[in-house]
Amino acid sequence: MIKHQTEYVSEFTQFMNEFLAQHPEVVSDQHRGRAIYWDKQVNLAAQEEALRDSVPVDGYYYFGNPAPH
Repeated sequence: MIKHQTEYVSEFTQFMNEFLAQHPEVVSDQHRGRAIYWDKQVNLAAQEEALRDSVPVDGYYYFGNPAPH
């Protein structure tokens, strides 16, 4: 049977653990930053309406419509 080492901690992980222990405000700042961009209420009705009202775009938008042959 092979025994795996489970106590190895990289230098970076050690640094981050020590840094966060010395600066607990960083974690709360991370949570506030996440709330700004990600923790939002989704209005599914408005999302569905926007999808219905959108105009389909061709795959090659910048080339315009192909010329007839």
